[in-house]
Amino acid sequence: MKQLWISVYLPTHCLDLCFPSWATEALPAAVLEQGRVLACTPSARAQGVQPGMRAGAAQAMVPGLLTAPDDPAARRRSLHDIALDLLQYTPNVVCYQDSAVLLEVSASLSLFHGPHNLCRLLRRSLAQPGLTRPGLTRLDPAVPRVQTCLGMAPTALGAWVLASQAPGAGYAGANLTGPRQAGPGRVRPGRARQRRVCTLAALQRLLDPLAVHCLPAAAPYADWLSGIGCHTLAQLRRLPRAGLQRRSSPLLLQELDAAYGRAEGHFSWFQAPPLFSRRHDLLERLEHSTAIQAVGRRLIEQLCDWLEARKLSVHGLDLLLHHEKGRHARPPTRIALRLSQAAWLPADFMDVLREQLAQLALAAPVIALELSIDHAGPRPPANASLIPEPGQWQRDEHRMLDILRARLGQDGVRAPRPVASHLPEQANAWACAADAGTPAPSSLPPTLGPHARPLWLLHQPLALQTQNHRPLHNGRALRLLAGPERLETGWWQPRGHTQRDYFIAQDMGGVRYWVYQEREKTAGGWFLHGLFA
Repeated sequence: MKQLWISVYLPTHCLDLCFPSWATEALPAAVLEQGRVLACTPSARAQGVQPGMRAGAAQAMVPGLLTAPDDPAARRRSLHDIALDLLQYTPNVVCYQDSAVLLEVSASLSLFHGPHNLCRLLRRSLAQPGLTRPGLTRLDPAVPRVQTCLGMAPTALGAWVLASQAPGAGYAGANLTGPRQAGPGRVRPGRARQRRVCTLAALQRLLDPLAVHCLPAAAPYADWLSGIGCHTLAQLRRLPRAGLQRRSSPLLLQELDAAYGRAEGHFSWFQAPPLFSRRHDLLERLEHSTAIQAVGRRLIEQLCDWLEARKLSVHGLDLLLHHEKGRHARPPTRIALRLSQAAWLPADFMDVLREQLAQLALAAPVIALELSIDHAGPRPPANASLIPEPGQWQRDEHRMLDILRARLGQDGVRAPRPVASHLPEQANAWACAADAGTPAPSSLPPTLGPHARPLWLLHQPLALQTQNHRPLHNGRALRLLAGPERLETGWWQPRGHTQRDYFIAQDMGGVRYWVYQEREKTAGGWFLHGLFA
């Protein structure tokens, strides 16, 4: 099958991680690596800061320059988070050089209606909140996310080269040792360049005029290649291969062939981690549930991406809200989301989280959120029939019960769990709705006929007054509609023998009651034991 690759290139990755608001606030900032400027913002460049400059010289030139050390581990974590998000489009994902994610999408084109629509969906996913920094999330929607450039080509390295040569893709200065000058293979500012092709012939036309340093393996030999008059990839291809390999590196020819489709590139496919756990440290303290919900949504979306990649589902998750450390340290606040059935979609969790956060009173500001799961299992098989799935109404009912439990508490919603006993006090058992399950139809008491049983039983029977041998409730005489149902048992229990005649009674307002009369007593007292809906 013909391959088609899409490259998601992050041109300003280190700047986006160290200074999330650099693009909107025009910050003069620079990222340092081993005491030298690795990348700088346009504001710093306008004041004379250049990549490769020593940190002391840069700070002397711009007194207010903000600096931060490069964090390769943070870049890898961020790239893995993006790769996890993009697994929903194809299982063939590669993390490349801590600055790009490569996707082989030839098998996904028909599912997503062609490459153009697939690129549009990728851009929408990359624009979602939370892609600013692994562990750091700013809630201000005006703060830009990680800057990305897309490239598409029949080869993985070709797609990466096209994306990395987009206008402005390298202006931050990474991988450069001096100011960028217009020249052969250089994209002039403001000039657009095609970055998406589907055939090898079109890819060759786009790669030929590019500078040789577009290939990572050519960077160490840039001065030598420039000295012999080799400035573009087309000129590099015309050099004698044997001599080029002796004077440079076999890797250079391998990358050149991989970019032009003459050889297969060798990559390690990205795999979703076997266990899911995410923590987000916040740039600012959160004191309102609405802000916590926004960050929690992003964590839940990452969980659902992980579940989708592994085709799993969960019955619940734990969200920890971490508070201040040090002298005013407090234990984290734990929010347990428990669902009555397995779920893997964000909407199934967000409805429950929204209700629990509405009932939450924060004891202290939140500085970090951590999400984890205890166990993940296989998800139910999809319905392959043309007829709508009959269990859809059950899922809607379970979702409603989950929301009610989140609003009222785990013990606030109970389900019947009848016991095989004809004594009402023992047969009418209830349990937490999350643990009770659905009783078998044969174990449910009859709901129609003269021996109907109400679902609502009083904890203790209520003695009723009588008038003309008829029971009264709230001053209203009750009319007996059905009965008696005679119960005689319990002689082996400490309270002695039970002898009752149960009746279904109704008052003048149409309300029905379940009442009984004590037969062993000479007065024949009446008691209210239950109410019908």
